[in-house]
Amino acid sequence: MSTSGSLFPAFISEMNTGLAPGIRCDTFIIPEAFGTGFIERFRFQGGCELHIAKYELDVEQRVELKLDKSFMEVIFTIQSERAGEVAGDRRNLQPGRSLLLMLDRHSIKSLDYRGRDTHHFIKVKLTKEAFVKKMKRLLPETIHYELLARSLSSSFIHQKKMDADIKLILNQITAFSYSSAAREVYLESKASELITVFFCSLVQELTETGQAASILSKVDLDKIVAAKEILLADLADPPSLIGLAKQAGINDFKLKAGFKEMYGQSVFSLLRQKRMETAYALLTNGCSVTEASFSVGYSSLSHFAIVFKQQFGFNPSELIKKDR
Repeated sequence: MSTSGSLFPAFISEMNTGLAPGIRCDTFIIPEAFGTGFIERFRFQGGCELHIAKYELDVEQRVELKLDKSFMEVIFTIQSERAGEVAGDRRNLQPGRSLLLMLDRHSIKSLDYRGRDTHHFIKVKLTKEAFVKKMKRLLPETIHYELLARSLSSSFIHQKKMDADIKLILNQITAFSYSSAAREVYLESKASELITVFFCSLVQELTETGQAASILSKVDLDKIVAAKEILLADLADPPSLIGLAKQAGINDFKLKAGFKEMYGQSVFSLLRQKRMETAYALLTNGCSVTEASFSVGYSSLSHFAIVFKQQFGFNPSELIKKDR
C-alpha cells in the first residue's frame, strides 16, 4: 500500500479542496503513474458542489486529509470498495449505498482505495451553512434535530441503501453528454434534485423506524398541556388546528408532534375520544341521542352514530335501551 508521502495523496488532497474563486468547474485526469480515469467538479450557487468520479488505480492507496473547512457531503457509491475513517470511526463505502457525512474543520479524514478496482461515485458537497439552510427547508424539525444531534457524536451521520429514484438521477447525471454550458445547467438542477430526493427518502426511513429525536423543550411541553385544556374546554365548538396552535403559542408542527409524543395520538383523535366519552356519560344520564350528539359537536346523527360505534362497539341507541 502506498504511503501518505506519495504523490497520489497530494492529488486527492487538491481534489478535495474547494474550487478556486471564479471557477465553476474543472476536471482532474488521474495521472498515469496512479491509474486511469477522471474526477469532475462543478460548483453551483448556494454553497453546493457536485463531484463525478470514475477511475481505476494500479495499486492500493491510503490518503489522509486535514480539512480546512466544515462541510457536509453525501457520497453515492455506484461501483467500488473503499473505506473511510474520521476521528477513529471507520466505515465501508459500498456499491449501491449512500453515506451522509458532516465533517468539521481541522478533522482528519482517511480514505483507503483498493488497487485494480474501478472507483465510480457521485458526491454532493455543501458548506455547513448551506446544509443547515437546506435541512430547515426540506426536513421536519424532528429529523433536522436528529441529524444535528448525530453530527455531534460522529462524522458519519447516516448510511442507507440507494432507492430507485436515487439510482435514476445518478444514471441521468452520468448519461448527459451535451455541450459544456448546457451540461452545467443540467447538472445544477440534478444536484439539487438528488439532495432533495435523498433527504425526503431519509425522512421517510427515520420516521418509519422511530429514530426521530424529540424536539420538545420544557416550555413546549407546557404549551402542549395548555393546548389540550383549550381543545377540551368546548367539545361542541373546538378551535381548528391552526387556531389551537395560535392560542397555545406554539407552531402547528410542534403541536402535532407534541400530542403524538405526550398522549400517543393526534390532536383530533384525542378530541374524538373525549367527545365520545362525554356523549356516553350524557346518554347514561338520560339524554337523548340527538341531545348527546349536539352537545359534543356533531350535527349529523348518522355520523355521530358511526363514530360512537367505532369507539364502543355498539350504537348509541343500544346504550339507551340497556340503561332502561
